Amino acid sequence: MNLSEIEPLQVMLSSRSSDKVMFEGKLQEMSVLRRAIKAQLESLKIAEVSFFKVWIHEDDPFDAGDADSWEKCMEKARRADVIIVLYNGACGWAMDRDEFRTRIGICYAEMHEALTRAPAKVRAVMLPEIRAKKNSPDADFQAYFKRQNILGP
Repeated sequence: MNLSEIEPLQVMLSSRSSDKVMFEGKLQEMSVLRRAIKAQLESLKIAEVSFFKVWIHEDDPFDAGDADSWEKCMEKARRADVIIVLYNGACGWAMDRDEFRTRIGICYAEMHEALTRAPAKVRAVMLPEIRAKKNSPDADFQAYFKRQNILGP
């Protein structure tokens, strides 16, 4: 097999994009961190062959709360070879979902979709956790996350 015939691993970065995080010595939107991670992963090459193709929703914008964009994110979670959850405890924009019988955030749903199909492809990067209000979608996500055995630092 020739190196040029190798398909890059499809990576999905899952997290809120507008939450603030310390990055490069200052408080910035997580979208800045997401773009930097994407650039770093996609720059890893041998003989000009990329090993990773990273999807972040910033490259494919849509309106939060749109059912079509929700399904698009679920499809990305199903198809990705690797899901990296940048975990800060925020569930993301929430919609009422019949399959969960509750209001659930997009970050929670992406992680659940990936874990249901192939748990070994999900990894987490732990960031400082937000304080969730009791009985909120964020609190539900935090409880769900803690019940999982996701590999990551």
